[in-house]
Amino acid sequence: MSKCRNPGTLLCAALVAALPVRLSAQSIAGTVREDDALAAPLTGAFVSLVDASDRQVDAAFSAAGGAFRLRASSAGTYRLRVQRIGYANWESEPYQLSPGATESVDIRIPLDPVALAELDVTVVRGCVRDPSQAGALADVWQEARKALETAVWAEGRDELRFSLARYRRMLEPGNLAERERENRERTNVRLPPFESLPASRLAEEGFATFHGDTTSYYLPDATALLSQEFRNTHCFGLVRETHDGERRLGVTFEPREGRPVPEIEGAMWLSEETAELRRLEFRYVNVPMLRGVERRHLAGEVRFARLPDGPFYVSEWWVRVPVTGRTLLQIPGSGPVGDPRRTTLAGYMETGGTVTGAFVNGRSVFAREGVRVTGVVRDSATGEPVPGVRVSLRDWERAARFVVEPDPASLYLTAVTDSAGRFEIAGVEDGTYAARLDDPDRRARGLRAIERLVRVDEEGVELELRLPPIAAPGRVEQPVVAPREETAPDTTGVLEAAVETLRAGIDRSEAPLAAGDVVGTVVSAETGAPVPGARIRDFAGTAQAVSGENGAFRLRRLPAGARALEIEHVAYGTSEAEVEVRYAEATVVELRLVPRAIEVEPLEVEIEGFRDLRLESKGFYERREMGEKLGLGSFWDAEEIRRRNPQRISQLVADHQGVRLDCGGSVLARQCVVRMIRSPTCPNGADVYVDGVRVIAGDGTERSLLSLDEVVMPSEVGGLEIYTGAATLPAELSGSSGQCGAIVIWTG
Repeated sequence: MSKCRNPGTLLCAALVAALPVRLSAQSIAGTVREDDALAAPLTGAFVSLVDASDRQVDAAFSAAGGAFRLRASSAGTYRLRVQRIGYANWESEPYQLSPGATESVDIRIPLDPVALAELDVTVVRGCVRDPSQAGALADVWQEARKALETAVWAEGRDELRFSLARYRRMLEPGNLAERERENRERTNVRLPPFESLPASRLAEEGFATFHGDTTSYYLPDATALLSQEFRNTHCFGLVRETHDGERRLGVTFEPREGRPVPEIEGAMWLSEETAELRRLEFRYVNVPMLRGVERRHLAGEVRFARLPDGPFYVSEWWVRVPVTGRTLLQIPGSGPVGDPRRTTLAGYMETGGTVTGAFVNGRSVFAREGVRVTGVVRDSATGEPVPGVRVSLRDWERAARFVVEPDPASLYLTAVTDSAGRFEIAGVEDGTYAARLDDPDRRARGLRAIERLVRVDEEGVELELRLPPIAAPGRVEQPVVAPREETAPDTTGVLEAAVETLRAGIDRSEAPLAAGDVVGTVVSAETGAPVPGARIRDFAGTAQAVSGENGAFRLRRLPAGARALEIEHVAYGTSEAEVEVRYAEATVVELRLVPRAIEVEPLEVEIEGFRDLRLESKGFYERREMGEKLGLGSFWDAEEIRRRNPQRISQLVADHQGVRLDCGGSVLARQCVVRMIRSPTCPNGADVYVDGVRVIAGDGTERSLLSLDEVVMPSEVGGLEIYTGAATLPAELSGSSGQCGAIVIWTG
């Protein structure tokens, strides 16, 4: 069940407000109205700016009052095109945009509805190669095209994000009964939610690719359906049906005769009454078929919905493909009987999902009815409730990467504690979140908000959150320290360090920390903006780190006690600070730097590579440096993985010396079991860790329904580590005996 949290005009207003306005660019702004006596404004019309070659250079939905603003990168002649579902398109006369000027217009659009119900739908003989040039088919195709164009537009908007509920399930080969199922929740996702290929590759290679024992199937996205390549390789037709009591018209498509690659055939269905795009149905054809596979089961569906007065988007999708395996007969007293090279049908794998929420710049447009998260915030020293604290839930992965979010008051999963310290947040999807505590007093003193990991299941959750007091013993007031230079005015280059040990705010059961870590950010004392590129070093030891783009850094394994830190930056000079490092705790530090003028010699910079902040915080680079020196383990970061361009994780690790793939014999037969040559007898192959959590136990002590390829897609991997045996395994990978080896995956 879905519900709108805001009026429909909020989406359009937010999207228009999100458009960057460059004063030096040419623009055209105005209103869209109906061309009648009332001249009512049109909200949610899709307004495009097209150049002399009919190329769209900018587009937006008209907001409340029919307002819109579009930009052009250069001066010249342009036209406006207005599209509305269920109405004929409208185009303006040419406008001449002068350099840096803004043209103001008031558009009047005639009411010219498209009557799809009156179309004469007949069976078309032969192959219609262009759906836009075939009478009634052209009318229906035009409406489908409008919806798909807005979907493509939405996919390019960075401020428009979605939350998803995804699933993967194994089906029996005969009756499609569900055998196994895995569910996942994703947040802060850009659409489309599934992987496709560029239209040029689909035309050349088809909608399925074969690599050894692995077959990859691709879904058509809106860009592919609109492409000239798709029209060049398919024939089109028009049909009518009634579905769930609604009369619909379908634009059918099938591959042209002689296509030698795997293809799809199907239909795009529109409501006959409203002309809105409802769904895309398709089947895979020209695919080699195993014995027992029913072609009708090799299919998929993509459903579309529309945001209030905004674009269409993929709301649900699923695709079903065959899973192959090898069957051998074991006779007591002898070996296996049968041909190990002969594959058989083991079942069908169906993957899909549903969009559960949509957000514009962090504000909810709609969300599926969720559960309630309730709780109380208490002072960690006295246990007394703390009123007036804003509690917000945000995506845990973004919090773990120190991603800076907007003002928490603008987030939709938020509440303020009452006089009893209690709060309640409704509409929360089950999943993993960071619970953020924003206290006005702490904010006024420049202290960062506290975050802790929480898990929300389908029953909701009751939380007790602890807020360290500002004057608590865990906080060290850092004196003002002048930078290390011969003469220093009172405030030049001053470093202020606000240090706090989050004893009660760290959930060690979920996020164990190395003893003596110092975690924090470097910011400008004047603006509060993050300061990247600052080098933080422990004077008495070897630990050092460089602040990332968001100012975040981490010093690992510092000895407990008072430690002197040196902070160096080209624009801030060199400063010192003293922090108190406590055993088995993380000292969280915010270092504030005041910029000062520094004369520097010209620099020649050679960039050796960039480091991912999250991998840095997980010790990936430290283990890689040590492993390369001692020959312990193999390591790949995201850039190296992209260069290899694997279709599956198993293809990537198969290149590693000391690894063997056993494919086709697992429960999810199409997937592969990864074994270390040193440990061939481990039942489940190597141990597999994802973000520090073991998801596959190689020794079989924990039952696993997943194989390596089902754990994560290559595009989701930020770092990969391979250890072939116990002798090479790092000590921090606890919970593993080590004899099976380990594959460690860090998502990015």
